[in-house]
Amino acid sequence: MTGRDILEAMTDIRGAYIVPAQERLGYLPAQQAKKPRLTVRTLRRAALLAAVLALLLAALLTTAMAANEDFRQRVFAFFHIGQAVVPEHSQSGRDTPDGPVLDPGTIDVGGVIRGTHIHAPSGTARDGLFLIWAGGEGYRYDAYREENGALVRLEPRSFRREYTVLGKQFIVEFEWVEHGGQFACTYTPSDAAYTLYSLPGGDCRVLVMFQWYSEEHPGARYPALLDPETGELADVLAGTGAETLDIFLAAVSGDRSKMLLSTYEGALYCVDLAAGKLYDVDQLSGEHAQACSLIGNTLSCWVLEGDSVEDARLGSYRAWAIDLTTMERREVFRDVPATAATSHEVWSLNWGARDQDPEGWAAQGRPELGEPGRVGLTFLSGFSTFNVWGNQYAGTRYALEADAGRNVWAVDLTSGERIKVEGWLWPEADYPDIECVPSADGEKVLIRTWKEGTFGELGVLDFVKGTYVQFSRENLNAVSEYDAYWFDSDSVVVCASGGGEEYDYYLYRLLD
Repeated sequence: MTGRDILEAMTDIRGAYIVPAQERLGYLPAQQAKKPRLTVRTLRRAALLAAVLALLLAALLTTAMAANEDFRQRVFAFFHIGQAVVPEHSQSGRDTPDGPVLDPGTIDVGGVIRGTHIHAPSGTARDGLFLIWAGGEGYRYDAYREENGALVRLEPRSFRREYTVLGKQFIVEFEWVEHGGQFACTYTPSDAAYTLYSLPGGDCRVLVMFQWYSEEHPGARYPALLDPETGELADVLAGTGAETLDIFLAAVSGDRSKMLLSTYEGALYCVDLAAGKLYDVDQLSGEHAQACSLIGNTLSCWVLEGDSVEDARLGSYRAWAIDLTTMERREVFRDVPATAATSHEVWSLNWGARDQDPEGWAAQGRPELGEPGRVGLTFLSGFSTFNVWGNQYAGTRYALEADAGRNVWAVDLTSGERIKVEGWLWPEADYPDIECVPSADGEKVLIRTWKEGTFGELGVLDFVKGTYVQFSRENLNAVSEYDAYWFDSDSVVVCASGGGEEYDYYLYRLLD
């Protein structure tokens, strides 16, 4: 088990009515509401007025969307909030802090996004917590959370039990904290024969991926659900036939009724946990599926059909959906061109199939990267052998598609319905200068652009609300930004390094 394994284990706006929106914006008298403070230096009066008007429009739109399903299905609303300038901060005297340091004050972007800056020693920011390397044996971290403008260290709880899984003995030992109903692991031994993944839903249950090595099952893994409060281990796959698979990844649905499995060879399976039935996704589909998304009681699948290697062109996607009640299949879309970002993921995720049958894989045609400006699917992310780092992930409901004019549509993977994101054009950038990062629950996607060593624009497309909120940012500090991803379900973190073993985290929270 590596340091990355332990980090992988540490996992996991609704519509406002008109009056609350007015209160929040200071449109009501002072005795009825406090006026929000705007502290970003570069937001000029005109930009601020535009942002305020956009926010009021957002409140009106989200109210209408919540009340009228048909309206929500017709349009995604776009709001460019403004620009955030990261305040200057010095690295001197803070090279070896004992724990994370929260800078006083906040960055306010149009009253919609609140930014904070945290300087910390070696560690990571993930799942609503700052995890700081504590040293010692194994992989041990101290966990901190932001609370009332301060960082508070959480006291870990110890766990140690012995279990028998598929006739093999495992000692499961770890330390953990609870944060907002979520499980977060802060310690495992260096020789741990398991990986822990937290699950959404607020019940602190955890997905345990046991792993062992033998001649019969080299690198075999097997998932089970563990309640760290009681120690109860549920072998949810027992009797389904999944016990004989060489499982690589697993993901559980939010209601715990279904589980997706992938094997090292790239095969996909769906398990009905309530009925105890295992389904081969290829057999349900009548053909090979490269990836899939579990969306309620629908399994959406797709395949990238590449052109020949000699043509050096990108392929196109074909998608279908399977009703898991009736097992009926329906076509969703076909012949939608791939782009560098989407084809890169599908090519990468099938490394197992490529290694098992290199000649057969080559005959399918590799989707070459490049070809700037080609339009098609700019985001498509599901469950496969592609590991979404730090989370168990069952896919998203929507893909994104752009046309020659850079107009953007959200494409429903259960029906093929295309919903335009009004007023927003896809940035004039190619992968990897623009990337899409799905949230663990599949309800949002972070769209980030990279320019000259910093992340220029950050946007969050909320598939549930039907909104896309975007802001630009500028960081003039002597740091090198290297990653931007989901901190929790409502926050994005930008990670930077000033050199050495210390890091800066810029946290941007979408306000309710």
